[in-house]
Formats: sequence, structure tokens, C-alpha cells
Amino acid sequence: MKVQYKILLSIILAEFFIFSILERNNIKVQSWIGNAIGVFVFILPIQILFYLLYKDEKQSRRKRKFFRIAFWFINICYVSGGVATIITAIAK
Repeated sequence: MKVQYKILLSIILAEFFIFSILERNNIKVQSWIGNAIGVFVFILPIQILFYLLYKDEKQSRRKRKFFRIAFWFINICYVSGGVATIITAIAK
């Protein structure tokens, strides 16, 4: 496993640990902008990891295809969730 992958995995684990501590202490962000920024910061290392994995020639073709699909699926979900939140905020 490459050093880049190990670093990204350790960042992801640290984020899970920090978010679990925040959840246990009932610390929450109450605005949609804060939620969007928090989700972006949380998803960014995962997205970088998927991007690096689908560009890695050492991975099998099937795995690279899975990583590419997962990468774009997360991007589409993030953007469509943001658009839906904005539309909901405008409609109120």
C-alpha cells in the first residue's frame, strides 16, 4: 500500500474519531452552509483516495472501474443534495 493511501486512510479514521466525539457531546452545526462545509471536509479525503485509486495502474481494471463509479457517485450526490437544500431554502 502506498504512503499516500495510508496517510489518507489515517485522516479518514481521525475524522471518524473526531465526529464520534462531537456526536457523543451533542455538538451540532445548525446551518445548511455549516453542514455543507462539514460534509465537504469530511468527504474530501475519501474523494482524493478514490481518485488516486482509480488512476493507479497497479489496481485491476475492475477495481479501477468501481473506484471511478464511487468517485463520481459521491460527487453527484453531494452536488444534488446541495441543490435540493438551496431549492428547499428558497421555497420557504
